[in-house]
Amino acid sequence: MAKTKYQAGTFGAYFVALLKEKHYTQAQFADDLGVSKTYLFDIFHNRINPPTPDKQEQIIALLKLSENEKLEFLDKAAVGRGELPKDIVDYLNKNPEEIQKLRESMRI
Repeated sequence: MAKTKYQAGTFGAYFVALLKEKHYTQAQFADDLGVSKTYLFDIFHNRINPPTPDKQEQIIALLKLSENEKLEFLDKAAVGRGELPKDIVDYLNKNPEEIQKLRESMRI
């Protein structure tokens, strides 16, 4: 049986590599995350966007990612979704004065 190839540099390929590194089967992870295997496989193959920020947090917890792994995961998911990383959005929501500072910096 041929090994599945994932598009290098994508969130899907990164996610699959994390699962392998953490010794998770794709089917078991789908069960533990409470999603269908089809949904997960569609993410791996970049047929759909990376998971929502809330689901990202569940994934991070299940995989017990280190701080560096977490930041890389959030960054890659954000690129795939065309959004800011969840940790940055959370920070800005808690610190609205930073939004004004950013706007001022953008004017310079």
